[in-house]
Parts: sequence; C-alpha cells; structure tokens
Amino acid sequence: MYGQQFPQNSLYGTPNMMSYHGVMQPPISPQGTAPGMLSNYNNNPNRGGYDASQANRNMGQRQPPRQRNNEIGEVSRVIHMRNITPNVTQLSIQNLVQNFGNIKHIVMLRQMNQALVEMESTKSAQQLVDFFRQTGYAEIDGRRVYIRYSNHQELTATQHTSKTL
Repeated sequence: MYGQQFPQNSLYGTPNMMSYHGVMQPPISPQGTAPGMLSNYNNNPNRGGYDASQANRNMGQRQPPRQRNNEIGEVSRVIHMRNITPNVTQLSIQNLVQNFGNIKHIVMLRQMNQALVEMESTKSAQQLVDFFRQTGYAEIDGRRVYIRYSNHQELTATQHTSKTL
C-alpha cells in the first residue's frame, strides 16, 4: 500500500491530493510565478507588511495616549455603567446609586449590558464615581459593574411613535 503509484487522472493523481498516504503535493502556482509567490505581490505598493521608511519617520514622535476603558472621563451628572447583567432591574441599580443622592433618570441598555443614570446634581455623581474609583468597580447582582462619567451631560427623553400603513 505504501509507495504505491496511482494513475495520473485518478483521485490520488490530481494536484493537491495525496499521491501517497499522508504526503500532500505542493499547490501548483499560476504560470509565470515561482511556487509560493503571488503574481502581483512585488508590484503592488499597497501590499501591506512592514515599511521600514515609515517606521524611521515616526521614530522620534510620540503618539498621544488613548483613553482607556477604565478611566472615569469628564465630570457629568450622567453616570455610565457597563457589564451589567441583561436581566438586572432598575431597582437593583437604584439601590446602589440612591445612597449618593437623588436620581433623575435611569436608562437601561440591556442588549449592550449597560445603563445610564442621571443624578440630580453633579456633586452626587462625583461622590458616586469617587467612591468606586478605589476598587475600580461596583457589584450588582454578583457581577462587577464598571462605573464612569458618561459623555452626555444630561439624558433627554425622546418619544418614538410608529405609524402603521
């Protein structure tokens, strides 16, 4: 069985098929190219890869640091909570947040595992964020919830109406 030759047009004699047990034939390259090379690779300026000239140009320049997900952001009355469970209740969030001040609105973003909480004052929002800054997270329903200021300064209610034709 091992070392047995098969006719050229049989299943085992076609390119990219096993001619011997456990041995693959190398793929056949298009005419005019070396095996393993793509025909337009060397002529394509947008082929990707490492460009040493670009690296040398940027060597002395520093990129500005990106904001990390665990940073608290700019002070706002609106608090952004992420990593909440999809079935968390507004009551669970309210029980956590109400110790820091009066709550104006709570918006649940269940599909994104997030919630937005608008406090009545910036001071109570600051107290909330500062309290959880030490540990980096709060815990709601046994899950770590990360708290930061929202990019929104306030939550506005929008009324969605649907029309049926």
